[in-house]
Amino acid sequence: MSRAVFFASPDYFETLGIVPALGRAFTASDNEPGAPLTAVLSFSMWRDALASDPAVIGRALTVAGKRVIIVGVAPRDFRGLRLSSSPDYYMPLRTVANVGDPMANYLDTDAMARMSSPYAWIRIIGRIPGQRSFQETVQRLASLWPEARDYARFTLVGLNDAALPASARGTTAQFIRLLVATVALLLLAGCLTVGMLLLHR
Repeated sequence: MSRAVFFASPDYFETLGIVPALGRAFTASDNEPGAPLTAVLSFSMWRDALASDPAVIGRALTVAGKRVIIVGVAPRDFRGLRLSSSPDYYMPLRTVANVGDPMANYLDTDAMARMSSPYAWIRIIGRIPGQRSFQETVQRLASLWPEARDYARFTLVGLNDAALPASARGTTAQFIRLLVATVALLLLAGCLTVGMLLLHR
């Protein structure tokens, strides 16, 4: 069974304010060349594949034929930044070179097929200081990474929009409407049944 891996920088969890349920998050040393391969499991993978084993920290799993050490477990309510595609585990960004082609592991493969930039699969997340505008932040990012101008322009998206992309929003809204209509019909049927029983008496 294939697993979905999400490659992240060492400060990914810290930036989002996420504290692991078990173990620790990544550190800068996890992202250094030659360091042991490490992973933070999603809560659902820890629960379903490893039976919520509290002694899982320090155990190894195999990813693309490589030995990867489990260093942490994400909290129950954290499913990543894309609600439509939750990762099974998270690995430091530099491990892309160790465990295979990032294009094959990235969660949004349809979008990947449309991208020509070698950097386009990497998304930057962060917290903007209250005194700085979106435009100032974009300019600052462009100055820190001038090579990106040759490939793509920076756009800032709120976490709510990132969690549920526009491409999935229509389908999700349609599903919610169908769910509401189904519940309403069930409630109506229940009310009619109760009414018929009362009239029968």
